[in-house]
Amino acid sequence: RNQLQFKMISTLVNLSVWGAQFGTQLWVTFVHGPSLFRALSSETFQEVQSIIFPCYFLSQSILSTALLGSYIQLRGSAQQHFSLTRLAQNNLGIMAVLCASTASAWLHQLYLGPLVSQALKRKDKTAFRRLHGLSMALNMGGIAASVVYLVHLARHCRL
Repeated sequence: RNQLQFKMISTLVNLSVWGAQFGTQLWVTFVHGPSLFRALSSETFQEVQSIIFPCYFLSQSILSTALLGSYIQLRGSAQQHFSLTRLAQNNLGIMAVLCASTASAWLHQLYLGPLVSQALKRKDKTAFRRLHGLSMALNMGGIAASVVYLVHLARHCRL
């Protein structure tokens, strides 16, 4: 009974973390950013984004780490996951997607995000465009990873 309750709580945590991550990704990428871009002056938009984006990418880093951790917890003990045979049995593909998503979120938070901000402050349009394009690609990769995880959940959901 305790094992069943623990699994239920772990599942709730996993689904809640995924929902928070995916919802935030969709909101910031497809609603917040485009709406502010259309409504604000360029200077004001840049100022708002310089405050919002570090928070957004930090939340993506934390949520993707929590999603990976909760997935590992749900699939068995962490010790079992260090065996490649066990990993293959426990959805190596989804583990790879979650690991890549987590790594790219932290890469963005710790390295790419500050570079984008520096280029913006220097008014280096060429560097900014290149770095911003890479930032957008990483963000879209994170959204794609969330969709892949949603498909994984749908395939394993028992209602």
